[in-house]
Amino acid sequence: MTQQSTPMKGNRENTRRDFLKKSGMAGAFATLPMFDLREGDRSKSDLKQGKKTVVDLKINHPAASDRIPRVSPANAVPNTYTHKNRLFLLRVDPAELRGPHNALLRSPLNITRFSDQTGFQQTEMLYQQSDYDGKSVTQLQPVEGYTPFTFDVKMEGGTAVVSQDGNPVLRVSPESEATQGLSEQTVTVKKYGDPVEREIKRPGHEGTYTVRPVVGTEKTTVTPELTVRNNGTLDLFGAPKVAVIPDIPEYPILGILKGNIAADNMKVESVPNSDLFVVHRNYDHGPLFGQRRCQ
Repeated sequence: MTQQSTPMKGNRENTRRDFLKKSGMAGAFATLPMFDLREGDRSKSDLKQGKKTVVDLKINHPAASDRIPRVSPANAVPNTYTHKNRLFLLRVDPAELRGPHNALLRSPLNITRFSDQTGFQQTEMLYQQSDYDGKSVTQLQPVEGYTPFTFDVKMEGGTAVVSQDGNPVLRVSPESEATQGLSEQTVTVKKYGDPVEREIKRPGHEGTYTVRPVVGTEKTTVTPELTVRNNGTLDLFGAPKVAVIPDIPEYPILGILKGNIAADNMKVESVPNSDLFVVHRNYDHGPLFGQRRCQ
C-alpha cells in the first residue's frame, strides 16, 4: 500500500478506513477504542529476516469416535503465519530463528531449527484437527493406550522426506502437501451412562440440569493421519517486540489485537510501499499456552 511519508490527519483517517475495509473488520474494530493506526518510519527491508526452508508436519485424527470428547481452546495469537512465500513471526523473536541452520520444522506445538535432518516426536496432545500455527485446533480428551509416533525429517535437495524406522513414509516436493494414514490404534476412553437429571443446588437458582455420569471405561479405535506441507524457501518477516502481519482479508488480525494486553493506545503501523502492518504489543515474546519455545 503506497502512502505519503508524512501524512496529514485526514490521510491517517483515510488510511485507517481503507485498512478496515480491506480487512473486512470495520465493525469489529469499531468496538476497540484503543485501536490506532499510523504510518511508521519502518521499511520493508527492516522487517525482513532472511530466508529459510519451512516444512510443516501435523498428526490429526479426523475420524475419531464420538465417544472421545472434544475440546476447542480459546483462540489465541499464533506463533507464526505463512502466506504467499512469506513466514510472519508473530510471537517469535527473530533472534530465535537466526543462525546457520537452513530449515524450520513447524508443528502445532513447536518450531524446530535444523539443517538437512531433524527428528519429530509426537506429544501427548492429540488432535482431531489442527493447523501449523497452534491456533485453530480441536483436541481430543486424554485417552489411554495411545503410542506416540516418532519420525525423521530429511531434506533431499528441495524435497522433504519423512521416515519412520528408516522407511520413507512421505516425500513432499516444494509448494506441495501430502497426507498418509498411519497405523490404527486401540485406546481406552471413559464410558458414559444414560442421561441423569440433577437439581441445581445454588441459592437463587431453581431447576435441573442433565449429566451423563462416568460408569467405567471402554475400548475404541483411532486412525491417525500424517500431513506434511513443504512450503519451500520462504522470506521471514518479523521484528523484536512487535508482530508483523500481511494486509490480507483472510488474516485474523483481530486475534492479534485481542492478544495484546489492553493499553491506553494500541499502535498499528502501516509500512510504506508494502502490504505489511506492524502491531506493537505489551507482552514478551513467548510460546502460546502449552507450547514450547523454539528449539
